[in-house]
Amino acid sequence: MLHLPTRLPVTACLPLTAVLFFGACGGGTVQEQRTQRTSAALSLSAPDSSFKVWGTHYAQVPKTELQCAIADFAAHVQLGDTATHAPFDVRTGGINVQVSALLALLDSLAVCPVSGPIERAVIVHYGLNDSDAFDVRLQLRCLSYDELEETYTYAASNDCYLVKPDGDLSFIPNGLLAWRDSTGGWTNYRKNVVVQSDTDGPWATLDLLREPNAMVHGEDDIRALIKDNELEEGFLSIVPIAEPEQRTRIDDKDHAEEGFHQGVAWIPVGVELDDEKYEDRPFHAKACDLGSPCPPGCPTAPFIFHRSGTPPRAECE
Repeated sequence: MLHLPTRLPVTACLPLTAVLFFGACGGGTVQEQRTQRTSAALSLSAPDSSFKVWGTHYAQVPKTELQCAIADFAAHVQLGDTATHAPFDVRTGGINVQVSALLALLDSLAVCPVSGPIERAVIVHYGLNDSDAFDVRLQLRCLSYDELEETYTYAASNDCYLVKPDGDLSFIPNGLLAWRDSTGGWTNYRKNVVVQSDTDGPWATLDLLREPNAMVHGEDDIRALIKDNELEEGFLSIVPIAEPEQRTRIDDKDHAEEGFHQGVAWIPVGVELDDEKYEDRPFHAKACDLGSPCPPGCPTAPFIFHRSGTPPRAECE
């Protein structure tokens, strides 16, 4: 089994999900319209869809798959330019968040109107600090649910939280304005990070229309990760990962992989991860992924939380 202490090398460690945009409502009953839209969602999620789903296979990420996703981030998302680049610094062990602080803030959003199956979201915004090390800002937002379309949105806001060195969360009014300005964390990231989208393919600067700058996770998965690992007084670590939109097995050991993007995984700190399944505690000894990426779903564009992403390579299962 793998033990993930508070210090974790990057070479060891969405789902990123697609967003469905729906047209005007047609005729028929609510149930008939919902059935039509469910069929459309399944079609868009298929492997030959022009808008693919990427991220870990399931929200519950086993040890071996997590190791591969972290290594793929180091291999496919780097600091530099298209000619000269190298893996950038990720705080060893990831960015640790106090579980008690996170839960207290989620509970403080109790005024969220009852809307859909998932009421609140934790949003992780990517960036680089002044030393070009991986950095984040967090948002906690109420989700609005469209029962007919079965999609989510959330209200735009520039308020955010800084993760302090001790893992506590510090509120920054309009903090995302500075995060996105000419010297902010996201601007530093988009100017200095390059991506190799396909295996052995060319390196390119970020396509801002399709490369995620944030990941949206539903509070249900985050709370389940905490509960299943008995971490109410512990820490969760935010660690960058990468997964492709499409992975096709060529033979027993080779795969064709296309469309790598950055994501993040939430890892229970101090827990020995494994590859076993626990029916009564699905997140036990697992990390958490399978969120919804922004873009395209940020924040008022309707999105869904897929329940499956890209299957791992054979050696990562």
